Amino acid sequence: MPLALALALIADLDQAGAGRADRLAQFMEPLRGTDRGVDILRWAVTASLVRQSASSETFMLLLRDWFFQQNFGRHDFATLNRLIPGAPEQFLDFAEQIWLRYNSSLRDENIFITAFADAAKYPVFRDALANRLSRWLGYYWVDATRLRIAERKATEDDAHAVTTAALEERHQRWSAVEEALAPAISTTLQKVEMPERNERDYSGLAGERLAFCPCCRDSPFCLLF
Repeated sequence: MPLALALALIADLDQAGAGRADRLAQFMEPLRGTDRGVDILRWAVTASLVRQSASSETFMLLLRDWFFQQNFGRHDFATLNRLIPGAPEQFLDFAEQIWLRYNSSLRDENIFITAFADAAKYPVFRDALANRLSRWLGYYWVDATRLRIAERKATEDDAHAVTTAALEERHQRWSAVEEALAPAISTTLQKVEMPERNERDYSGLAGERLAFCPCCRDSPFCLLF
């Protein structure tokens, strides 16, 4: 029964288009917090991936709602582990959203850190994780603390301009040697504009995720660590 309801839900959400989030909320309202509700979502995510029976927008919506169910339990975690190697980029995208966009809890972080460590035994996911680590390490931004210090000695515009110029100069220096360092280091620098409150999150994404490197020990990039 949960599988049949899940397949019907997938079709309904795809048909709803831009209104799929409201439609899912309406469907889940009487089931929120119940075992039946989380069962349907688990089957819906599984069917979306295995049968490729849903759009990417519907898949990500279902994945998010399933993951944040209050009774997401041991059986759900085991299913998540099995699904991750089947869609590495989508699950890495979702984890990045949790770590940056949502106010992630220690529970949220630990679930994906553990799941990714388990999934790294599959080469397809291990390669995707190594590539994503190199991208995460390439994020850079204007340091809010340094900017505040600089603002004490100049106007806000001047302080921002000086700090930004220093970052761009370092970016150019990196770009000049990047090709020579490949393939050992494949990081491509990318500037991110972010509110000050997210600075810790980006720092964690760029630094703390190095803990994944033992999972990617065959990668030339991770061998450096």
